[in-house]
Amino acid sequence: MTKWEMEGIKIQDTGRDSGSDIKRLSQKNGVLYIVWTHDAIWRGVEVNRAGNETCVEKVAVNLSQMSFKVIPRLSYTSALSVSASLYFHEPRISRRTLSFNPLTASEKVEALPLPQNLKKEVLCLLQPVGEEIQAFLEQFWSFLEGHCNFHEKLSWTYLGTIDYGKSAGNFVSSGEWSDLQSFKLACMGSDPENILRLWPNVKEDALGEISKRDGFRIREVFLKRSDLWFKFWVCHLSLQMEHFKRVNELNEAPADVSKLHIAVMKSNVGAARYFLDDSLMGRIPDLANSYLTRLHRREFDPTTFVFLVNHLNEEDSKAFLNLHSAECLLRCLTWPLLQFVLPMCELVWPGFDFDANIETLLQRVLIKIMQTQEPVSYENIFKTLWVKTPPQYKLMFITNITYHILYNLFLGYDLQQVMAEIAKAGQENRIQLLDLFMENANVVMSLSVEDNKYIAFKNILEKYFADKLIENYEDRYKRFTQDYVNAYYGENISSDNSLSDDFMSDDFNSDDLSDSFSDND
Repeated sequence: MTKWEMEGIKIQDTGRDSGSDIKRLSQKNGVLYIVWTHDAIWRGVEVNRAGNETCVEKVAVNLSQMSFKVIPRLSYTSALSVSASLYFHEPRISRRTLSFNPLTASEKVEALPLPQNLKKEVLCLLQPVGEEIQAFLEQFWSFLEGHCNFHEKLSWTYLGTIDYGKSAGNFVSSGEWSDLQSFKLACMGSDPENILRLWPNVKEDALGEISKRDGFRIREVFLKRSDLWFKFWVCHLSLQMEHFKRVNELNEAPADVSKLHIAVMKSNVGAARYFLDDSLMGRIPDLANSYLTRLHRREFDPTTFVFLVNHLNEEDSKAFLNLHSAECLLRCLTWPLLQFVLPMCELVWPGFDFDANIETLLQRVLIKIMQTQEPVSYENIFKTLWVKTPPQYKLMFITNITYHILYNLFLGYDLQQVMAEIAKAGQENRIQLLDLFMENANVVMSLSVEDNKYIAFKNILEKYFADKLIENYEDRYKRFTQDYVNAYYGENISSDNSLSDDFMSDDFNSDDLSDSFSDND
């Protein structure tokens, strides 16, 4: 272990020594810095604006084997626990007591006796944590409703996701369920220890229940998660996997491969880990490629992705990244813990297909910014990606914003009402109010460089304001769109002279419009 690895991310001396293996160090006070060693990227954030240094977390992306490892900060684990607890209001949980509104939960944060930096971290985690709990309860609700303090038994991974296996084990260990119900819980979470322990006690009842429901004739695609994994494990333990294979069109695959295949494709890491042995390691590259390909348009479980890439060798990992660079980055954006995104970007950027994927990637981050209550992490990711993006693709993105982006930006925003309110203001305040309106990021990006949006907005202006404003509006429109790009994306996309005339007017003077509003209310 090198000196830098032992010290983690808290580096005081940037000089080389025989054990450092540092290739590049970029450090700014209070800003992200990255240290490259011969086999990993260590990444963290140092906060030192008031002379105080906070402990940072350490993220490793192994370049030779794509190994994702995180040593979470204490503040992160604490914020995760606090965020989860804010969604539960009474000891005994029922549908009536559940609330997954991040706005409601965030109102309670300010009253918490926590340091300000921890409150900010809680706010950033509230929405993804709520979504994770909601997805978990959709599958486990039939078992958990009415049970006390079950949220205290949830186990969280370093990725910011619920560990279904450990959580199921915690439920079973509490003794609140019968053996058969406990067995079903263990099957849902694919907790092999409890599955094997309980099987002798429930074998007869489990087989009888499946036989009564004639379940072997039902394709797994139509089953709820509880039915699917209950049936899966019972078939495995009773040596009746051929039934499961036949109804799921897996007859040609050997039994062990079919089990691993089902576990991976259904995002069940507990089952995949149980059925993976040395003889099947050679199957991992095909499974990894198949997993991303089949789930290209669907949500997927990040723990399954990490499980797969952690079992790729150097040659396979490079091939995997070259083939799925965009998908890997897009999948990372779905995780509550976003620290993998930028290290992943460093890995895949050299071979990234900008023509095919850059617009989709930037749009996806922008959607996250607009849909997230505390979007600081996504904003930082967007700025970093934007700086790395070649100028011609930045122009393409600005000029080709698609409908679903505009829809998200306008969501909950009544443009007509805003204009009506501005028009009602006193003569001296109208230009200032319109300035504030145009400086709003949502508005500007909604109107950016798309003719039909520009014309629609111009028509609304004509309804409320004098012709003189409309005559000068094109210059004003260009100024605000360019100002927004400069301020939020850290770079002037009009640095090329050929773009300047399209995006910005240098001779614009806001004083020329001071008397341009009509007196009509």
